[in-house]
Amino acid sequence: MNRIETKIIIMVTNQLAPAKESDTKTEMIEEVSENLYQRYLELAGQGMPEDEALERAMETLGDVGELLTFLRESEEEG
Repeated sequence: MNRIETKIIIMVTNQLAPAKESDTKTEMIEEVSENLYQRYLELAGQGMPEDEALERAMETLGDVGELLTFLRESEEEG
């Protein structure tokens, strides 16, 4: 795992910190992080500077409210 991947995972984990720990949360962090990393690679591959590509990729995450609601609901069901 490289530095950017690690940075993205940390950023996503921080965004989803309000949700309780669960397998669903862990899977969501992994999936969202992978998608954001792929977006970063696309942007960097187009010649965008590393910092800007990371910022733009993270912007695609948007408001995590829906993700937190989903995690809260899945916790209630479990």
